[in-house]
Amino acid sequence: MEIKDQQSEISLEELIKQCGNPKILLVDDKQENIKVIGTFLKSLNWIQLYVALGGQEALKAAMEYYPDLIILDLNMTDMNGLETLKRLRILGALKFSTVIFLTADHSKENRLEGLSLGCADYIQKPFDQEELLIKINYHVKMRLYEKSLLKTLSDTKSLLNNLSQSIFFINKKGFIIPPVSKYSENIFGKDITGENIFNFLFYNLRDGTKELSDLNTVFSIIFGSD
Repeated sequence: MEIKDQQSEISLEELIKQCGNPKILLVDDKQENIKVIGTFLKSLNWIQLYVALGGQEALKAAMEYYPDLIILDLNMTDMNGLETLKRLRILGALKFSTVIFLTADHSKENRLEGLSLGCADYIQKPFDQEELLIKINYHVKMRLYEKSLLKTLSDTKSLLNNLSQSIFFINKKGFIIPPVSKYSENIFGKDITGENIFNFLFYNLRDGTKELSDLNTVFSIIFGSD
């Protein structure tokens, strides 16, 4: 099955190659629902599927498997979806998992509360397979994107920390942003993250001078003008 997003420079397939097959945790307290939804999810041979029968099991599974996506039923008897989401949030699971509700509930109040607690999306029961697949693709891709970016940032930091040079990045407003090489701290005698380069390195350039104007021109060329 083709899972490439035509509008993006990097496809889901490429992200899977970089980050590994995404993990999906399906949570429902009814065996028949697990069977129906699980059968569909198992047909997606690019995911790793885990199942939890209820909220309590979901908490344990989330902290054991670190799923990329949690598909959570809202109406469960042992612990409803909103309470499960609250506890997942307290446990820190939302830092590594995206949660979407799969529910027959039409309550606007529950929907808004779920979104406020960190739920990323809702899918209505009875679910449409095409809609479910599109939303799974999207949320998994965003999660893998984040993993890929964090790995790149970590690799860049590791590289910079082994260089005997002062290297740092700046944003379009001139503020120094991570990653910053440790050698920069040795040179300047402090952590320069968050410093404004104009105040920090070019403090001696007065407003209206040609030097400051030239520097602003360079910044405009690099970042582009708004």
